[in-house]
Amino acid sequence: MSRLTVLLFAGAFALPGCLGGGCGIPGGIPGADPERVPENDDSPLGQLRRMGQAAEGMAEAAEEMSRGSEGGGTAAQPIDFRTLQGLLPDDASGLPRTGMEGERSGAMGMTISQATGTYEGEADGDGAAPRLTIKISDLGGIGAAAMFGAAWTMASIDRESDREYERTVEIGGQPAYIKYDRENRSGNFQAFVASRFLVVADGRNMTDEQIQAALTSVSFRQLEGMRNEGR
Repeated sequence: MSRLTVLLFAGAFALPGCLGGGCGIPGGIPGADPERVPENDDSPLGQLRRMGQAAEGMAEAAEEMSRGSEGGGTAAQPIDFRTLQGLLPDDASGLPRTGMEGERSGAMGMTISQATGTYEGEADGDGAAPRLTIKISDLGGIGAAAMFGAAWTMASIDRESDREYERTVEIGGQPAYIKYDRENRSGNFQAFVASRFLVVADGRNMTDEQIQAALTSVSFRQLEGMRNEGR
């Protein structure tokens, strides 16, 4: 994978809020020099410079991973999104599935397929209805750049306040990232399965236990069995 390709994909995978904080990774992206751009420089130019140095760091990390891997960075033909849709549960944490969609998209010769299920329950006494989205993405089609789809795998995160918490953990034997807002009862739980599939459960008006249960309602074992498909 060329350095230019890595840089372009680093930008494509940038998450909201990455410009100033390194995508939620303490100290920024590995390889980036935090001294090059003052952290208190929130001007458009300062933010752009920080984004550039973060992308450079991600490119260096990807190059190192590609050199050290034995075929692990090789791109695979993505699994048909219809197959991924078959892994979406009909019911998650007691919520029935109310919609489903899938797609396959690509750029620069790298392709991603993904399936999304939406779930919704009845409103409670306060008029708040639980809502949930489960997404399964096959990042095998982008080879070594798959690490950018789950940038948190390159960090150790453990933050907590009276209102919310954010951690990198392990769920079902897979590296995972969890973030939950107690006040709004909303959270985002992710697992990177078999270093290829990103499973995300995003819930509103739900407990953190319910969101995690929704995440694990997707069969990690079946996904692990697909790790080498298309290679």
